Order: sequence, then C-alpha cells, then structure tokens
Amino acid sequence: MKLWKTAALAVPLAAASLLAPAQADASTIASPASAPVCYYDVVHILPGHTLNVRSGPGLRYRVVARLRYDAKRVPGDCRTHRADNRTWVHLTRPMGWADGHYLKRVR
Repeated sequence: MKLWKTAALAVPLAAASLLAPAQADASTIASPASAPVCYYDVVHILPGHTLNVRSGPGLRYRVVARLRYDAKRVPGDCRTHRADNRTWVHLTRPMGWADGHYLKRVR
C-alpha cells in the first residue's frame, strides 16, 4: 500500500514539472502580431501558369501549394534563404518557400 501512495503522488508532480517549462517558454516567444510582414506580387510567370510553394528553401522540397500567375500581396515574414543558386522567400499564406526571382516585394 505504501508503494501506491508514493506512485500516486509522483505522477502529479511529474506532470506539473513537465508543464512548467512549456508555460515559461510560451511567454518568451514573440507573438505573431509583432513579427514583421512583407508582401509580394508574383511576377515573371506566364498567364495560366503557377509558382510552386515548397515545404523548404530548395528544389528538393515537396510542393505544398501553388500561386497563380496574377497573385498579389502574398504575405511573408521577410525571411530569405540562399539555396540551389536561388534566393528563396518564406511565405506565410500559403505557408512555405518560393523562388524569389518570381516574387516582387510590394508595400
């Protein structure tokens, strides 16, 4: 019986110790509202064609979305990454990376 009491007390303490660090970390993470936002228009794409948005910055990543040739004011978080001799731009809607050659930053 003594073992049961010890185990019963240990479980809530272990659970509480696992939650406390996550709560502390959440307060230090920047809120999405404070993150910078950049907007982009799709350029250099022929009518009827699309621009691939990939899961990562490079050609080896899978296509997760496509942007129409006439897409305007596509939001991003202003991040870029150089890979495969291209500059990749991080977009937030749709979420992913697109070749910066086909995006023009707008206000």
